[in-house]
Amino acid sequence: MQCYSELLPPSGVTNSVRASFTSDAATNLIVAKTSLLQIFDFVVSEGSEEVKLVLVAEFALQGTISALATVRPLKSKSGGDALLIAFRDAKLSLIEWDPTQHSISTISIHYYENHDLLLCPWSPHLKDCVSHLTIDPSSRCAAFNFNANSLAIIPFHQDNDDLAMDDGFDDLDDQNTDRSPTRQPNGDSHHEDKLYAPSFVLPMTALDPGLLHPIAMTFLHEYREPTIGVLYSTLAASMNMSPERRDVLAYAVYTLDIEQKASTTLLSVSKLPNDLQQVVAVPAPIGGTLLLGGNELIHIDQGGRANAIGVNEFSKQYSSFPMAYQSHLELRLEGSQVQRLDTSSNDMLLILADGLFVVLSFLVDGRSVSGLSLQKIDTSWTSNIFQARCSTITSLPQSHLFLGSEEADSVTITTARRTAQLKRITSRAFFDDTNGEISLEEEEEDDDDDLYADSKANRNNQQGSLEGSNIVLKSRLHSIAPLQDIALGRSQKRKREGNDEADTFAASIDRLELVASSNTGSNGSLAFLSRLLKPKVVKKFKRGHAQSVFALSSDTSELEEDVRPFDDMLVVADGAGSSNKQSSLLSLSPMIAEKEGNDFEKADRAVATGRLATGSHIVVYTRDIRAYNKDFGLDQIFAIVDEDTDATAEVVAATVTETHILALKSDGKITLLMTDKSGDLDEVDLPDTIPSEDVLSACIYEDNHDFFDTKRYNTKSPHRKVLILAVLDKQGSLSLHPVSNLNVQVFQYTGVDFLPPHLSPDLQIPKHWRNKDTLAEMTLCTLGPVAHGRPYLLLRNKSFDVTIYEPYPAPDVKGAYRFLKLSCHNGDPREAYNDRGEALSNASRPCVKPLHDVAGLGMAFVTGKYPSVIVKTDSSMPHGHRLDTGPVLDVSSFHDSSCNRGFIYANAENDLTFCEIGTKTILDFAHWAIEKEDVNEEVTGLTYYPRTGSYVLATSHAASFHLPRDDEWHPEWEQQYEKASTSFLPTSRAFSLKLISSGTHSVISQHYFEPDEQVLSVKCMNLEVSEQTHERKDLVVVGTGIMRGENVVTRGNLYLFDIVDVVPQPDIPETDLKLKLITKEDVRGAVTAISPIGTQGFVLAAQGQKCMVRGLREDNAILPVGFMDMHYYVSVAKELAGTGLTILADAFAGLWLMGYSEEPYKMQLLGRDLENPSVVAAEFLPQDKQLYIISSDGNGDLRILQYDPWNPKTERGSILLHRSTFNTGYLPTLMALLPRLPTPSEALVAATSAAPNESDSEDGMQVEIPALPTNHQVLIVTKEGAIALISPLAEQSYRRLSTLQTALTTHLEQPCGLNPRAHRQVETDGVGGRAMIDGEVVKRWLDQSSQHKYSLADRVGGTVWEVRSDLEAIGGAGLGFL
Repeated sequence: MQCYSELLPPSGVTNSVRASFTSDAATNLIVAKTSLLQIFDFVVSEGSEEVKLVLVAEFALQGTISALATVRPLKSKSGGDALLIAFRDAKLSLIEWDPTQHSISTISIHYYENHDLLLCPWSPHLKDCVSHLTIDPSSRCAAFNFNANSLAIIPFHQDNDDLAMDDGFDDLDDQNTDRSPTRQPNGDSHHEDKLYAPSFVLPMTALDPGLLHPIAMTFLHEYREPTIGVLYSTLAASMNMSPERRDVLAYAVYTLDIEQKASTTLLSVSKLPNDLQQVVAVPAPIGGTLLLGGNELIHIDQGGRANAIGVNEFSKQYSSFPMAYQSHLELRLEGSQVQRLDTSSNDMLLILADGLFVVLSFLVDGRSVSGLSLQKIDTSWTSNIFQARCSTITSLPQSHLFLGSEEADSVTITTARRTAQLKRITSRAFFDDTNGEISLEEEEEDDDDDLYADSKANRNNQQGSLEGSNIVLKSRLHSIAPLQDIALGRSQKRKREGNDEADTFAASIDRLELVASSNTGSNGSLAFLSRLLKPKVVKKFKRGHAQSVFALSSDTSELEEDVRPFDDMLVVADGAGSSNKQSSLLSLSPMIAEKEGNDFEKADRAVATGRLATGSHIVVYTRDIRAYNKDFGLDQIFAIVDEDTDATAEVVAATVTETHILALKSDGKITLLMTDKSGDLDEVDLPDTIPSEDVLSACIYEDNHDFFDTKRYNTKSPHRKVLILAVLDKQGSLSLHPVSNLNVQVFQYTGVDFLPPHLSPDLQIPKHWRNKDTLAEMTLCTLGPVAHGRPYLLLRNKSFDVTIYEPYPAPDVKGAYRFLKLSCHNGDPREAYNDRGEALSNASRPCVKPLHDVAGLGMAFVTGKYPSVIVKTDSSMPHGHRLDTGPVLDVSSFHDSSCNRGFIYANAENDLTFCEIGTKTILDFAHWAIEKEDVNEEVTGLTYYPRTGSYVLATSHAASFHLPRDDEWHPEWEQQYEKASTSFLPTSRAFSLKLISSGTHSVISQHYFEPDEQVLSVKCMNLEVSEQTHERKDLVVVGTGIMRGENVVTRGNLYLFDIVDVVPQPDIPETDLKLKLITKEDVRGAVTAISPIGTQGFVLAAQGQKCMVRGLREDNAILPVGFMDMHYYVSVAKELAGTGLTILADAFAGLWLMGYSEEPYKMQLLGRDLENPSVVAAEFLPQDKQLYIISSDGNGDLRILQYDPWNPKTERGSILLHRSTFNTGYLPTLMALLPRLPTPSEALVAATSAAPNESDSEDGMQVEIPALPTNHQVLIVTKEGAIALISPLAEQSYRRLSTLQTALTTHLEQPCGLNPRAHRQVETDGVGGRAMIDGEVVKRWLDQSSQHKYSLADRVGGTVWEVRSDLEAIGGAGLGFL
């Protein structure tokens, strides 16, 4: 009984497309990250060159996206484009943007995975086939090639459909009648009302009988009818038969007749090179098709004329196709992507697999292409921008390009080029002796007058040549994909003698940090992941009983908009710990001290502070509001007085702006003040539309970007800032009013306390709804970058859960708005309840503090015992991060020379702490703070050395491959080697071992391995180093393989390294450690996996086709004491610590469970998986008294196996029971067994059980949480950058979540119309196996309204708190040590 849930979504970009999706005028970039669909706005800042991709919405899909395409329909809800999405399992979804719901809407879904579509019994399985999706440039139809030889055609209705008819424009009236939808009595309409016509499936041989092996296809430009170009082979390509099957590829162009389901061949070009892989349609005015291979580029125009260019010396040897040669470029085009630079030029940009930028130019003679030319861009300009394999390139407006990658960060660049003088350029002038690289300074040539000068190749270069200096980075999408290895370590500094520097502000070292090797190639880095955001502490000082803190600036001079004055004063209010309420005014310069010589009121507690436009400082106290001048001389006092009873009511919350002050009093009434021209405060009379009493929460929002379109009401003072008054009363009614005209209601909704998915005035709460949430606070604030942040509504209940709503304009109604529920940031239950389960009284106090500018972001802090922060970045939706600060009483933004755009907080230990968020901290991922440290090499292995607190990395970089002249050299190679002498050598990887300091993350020691020796495994183990004394020591064990080609026997080595203390380098104290090689053991076969085993400090090493248990002797020899024969390639070797039970998994032949005994030394086969699947990752999972094994194959299918020797079906345990199967959709690279700590709810229930609740209050927690089924869980890291967790469940929890999953799957609308059950492919043995629960489905319970939460909880047989506790457990709350 397990549950699979994702902790981090995939981050590697697989596909992207440009569209006007959200509206006809919008420019959107739609990005696919395996199963995550993200919609971005392309934003260009006014008056600057800043370009941003701002995330509008994102959707987790139940499928793996394989392609995206834009459709321009006749009509859509948004007036813009529709999106066609192809999935790996032969599905297509057509979606559009629904502005009324501010979300996507599914138009249609097309399934092509039926078995009756298989053309022959020997066809490959659908999951083993690569599908291709292409769409006609005029959006007349789409073609989807799946299952190798099947072609699906989806026609789309367009305005020019009549042009395809033979009748011309006759009977126009009849055609118009047919095109208008005809409504039927049941509300249906004819198919003409749809955006598409019925699709149909044809075999590829229907286009051409010789089209047996399609490789790639695309629709072409400038054709009246839908015309498709297909690259195919009549014979199956084979490297072994390359001499016999040389140049067997062909390219053909077909015109499709959609109505007749027929095609016509327009042209065909045969005998093309075998390494061609891509087909790219070239837009006008060049036209035609570009074919990309590994060694050449071929352009075929509309008349079938081909122009080819070879890019390395192998293009001559590999193909006989006629072509020009630029062999000196020495390019490798495998895995490259190409895109047109911009509409003003015909040049195209190629990005190679190693990140090299190459410009492709077309040599034009009249209207035909006469040749191709390539020019490399100097890597000194692009290495710091993008240097990875590009998975997708998308053209954006104003000469911008989006470069997506699965192996590194994706970037947006500009390629705007300088205008060059017109000159005549011949084909020889495109490249010279500069090795094809573009020079930054080119000599001008004198041109002769030529009648055809304007029609030649220089026409393509009127905008100037693309230079490296023109490529500028504009924005970045962070990615940690692929994840290859992880380690758990501690971030700490080692104590050294004579080091007086004390890191007194460091976080507790009891927590661990999760370190992962991320990205590949020269982008390789270490990603430090933490569930808590750890701000950088700049300074702190003691201040007795400080409960509230406010930062002020005495600088009243006018500054530029992007310049923020330094804060040099603090207002500190004492709390309940002091004898009476009081406040203090502190000066921070030159030292922290009381500010003297002023009229500051100290005898009352400050509630809020601010500054008016006149320069006056405002301090809101509990009993009055005071205005001070710049020297804090008193100017005015405004008392908070109840006119009916003449009793003073205390202020509990307030908002101060440049022109208005809002105060919420303890009796539920609000007071609004405004300043006149002289700066005096006057009370504003509130209209009847604004609640005058029973106000739960109120605030003023500064609408700097006029999102709510209320600036038109500022007729008297148009220069003033736009202010919105937001009021929430105790009956759950929310209203928004422009402060300039309070009689106007921008928004009004009753029933907010039900927390429905949408807040819309035209959607009323059903009368039968009874279960409300108990709201405590409302805040309307700006989240996101300061330059283009937008408003969000935050609603906090008494359980400290913060629900986030996003406002959006209602379509077709000017000035009308709705709110969409985005997410719910759950608070810690220990925040609102004591150890007896009783509700605490502090839940009603204001604790959501909006801060304007912290690290350049507008964010909201949630104070309390377990504080958190709500943030939004350009590339993320609003989400929460827990803080590693301890309890926080109050917080305020702060900015000075030492604390740049940071914040200051007061805690329960009487400290005032100044913090800032580190510049390397990435906040784009929900609930996880990530810091990336560049290694500039690919990190293939990672382990933590606990004694010194250091990390040991196995890294690699590209290197040229040379045949070794050693014992493996064959004499007959000599003549071949000399004959084939070349400078264009194949590449391999050169490996090294690096020692990284956990404190500074710098390299302090290295060990280089032999050429062609690859590090396959690295781990830190506690091994026995003496047979006599049985002394044990932590050593780094490294397994390598020496691979030099198929003709050379693979060998390997087993290394043991120690980390010793040495004399550090001057001024670099962390270099006092060094890697020391203890021993090296040469073995037959590569050492592919290693693991500690047994209790005597031995190591298990998988070497070749054997697994051996080895021990270290006194003479440093590593001798074997036991072995086991294996099959092909051991990919996983793991021991369940202290038991001798070991997993040995083969990459091709299944999984074995072994038993190891020490007296005598023996390895014995206990059980195996009889189905022999491929295994790329595996791990133990003990649950209760049962032993489970989780394994995964290359398709991401998880297999849950059980070892049960008492079950008769297992034949005394020799067969591992296959209990269930679950598809993740990702490729796991590693599984790790981690301890599971009690979640906050479980810890609170345990404390409640120890102190029984004697109160009958209904506000108390009513939850019964079963005992923990196990103290372990399995963490999964994947190639796509996703991190998942497999959590074992108790019987009661499993039943609740299983029923909840069924209810949510049945009743909730799924994005793109996909079926979660079909995606997960859950299967069980039908006997004792239980299906694994999909945590991503059951988590959607959190986004439901309070009524639906109670209803679903009652349906599954539990309470809201019990369901919430179950979701907390599967969401990673048990990883409390991170």
